[in-house]
Amino acid sequence: MATLPTLYPTSLVTAGGWTDEAGGSPVATLIDDTTAGDTDYIRGVLNGSTQPPGEWDLTDTPADFASMTSLSVEIRHSRGGVEGGDNGGGDDTYNLAVSVETPAGVKIAGDTGALVLIVETGTVGYLVKTETIVFPFVDTAATKATWDGARVVLQGSFLQSMGADGDRIWVDFVRLVNGIYVSSVALPPISTVVNQAINRAVSF
Repeated sequence: MATLPTLYPTSLVTAGGWTDEAGGSPVATLIDDTTAGDTDYIRGVLNGSTQPPGEWDLTDTPADFASMTSLSVEIRHSRGGVEGGDNGGGDDTYNLAVSVETPAGVKIAGDTGALVLIVETGTVGYLVKTETIVFPFVDTAATKATWDGARVVLQGSFLQSMGADGDRIWVDFVRLVNGIYVSSVALPPISTVVNQAINRAVSF
């Protein structure tokens, strides 16, 4: 087993219902932070129902990657009328979810049942926070080619009660962390190891 380096978004595939802070194009650099967060966010919908998912390409896995054993997602996000969030109430409900999928939409990391892992749900606003969540499901049969072509998917659903309360979900960064993978580096046959040990012993 080996430890996976952090995987970051590298480019935008499809924006879905996400925009930048001003309602424009959510370029990938808004959520590809490699350090602690910053003030660049993407924002979700203000009114409506299910938000179309956004998809971002990820950095490739290591050269010796064979298959994934376990993986977590680290995400920094908030809810409110501004990008840093606020403590406002209201009764509109917003769900934020994340998964890792192939271009064909096949889930390789997420929840065990639904296509996504629910990161946040609720009606009360909150200030920006960072969470690290273990994916309940990881496809242990997916190959390096599959993972290198995979995308991180962010999706939301906004359930409005009466008038809109003016809150949104804001995401500062998302990354894949704490991964454990099987290395493709083959160990020498046991007979080779034994012969090498005998040769070393004889040489003394």
